[in-house]
Amino acid sequence: MKEKDKTSVQLSQVLCRLKEVRCHQGLTQKDIAAKLNVSQNAYSKIENGRTNLQLSVFFLICEILDIEAGPLISYIADTRKITG
Repeated sequence: MKEKDKTSVQLSQVLCRLKEVRCHQGLTQKDIAAKLNVSQNAYSKIENGRTNLQLSVFFLICEILDIEAGPLISYIADTRKITG
């Protein structure tokens, strides 16, 4: 698997985790979008990996969900070491 493909899979897994946390907290995409000051459609594209996720937006989403960004970033880095 190419490095770019591995990173895409890892990012998809992180985005899936963000969605799981959001749903567990009873929040909708519209709720998060409003806090980010974007449309629900724009947030949906972020959560589903159909647009580039800026690191600053990632940190804001983690803050909104009250989760630490570090472990999610570490997961990507650790997985790259294992599979790279």
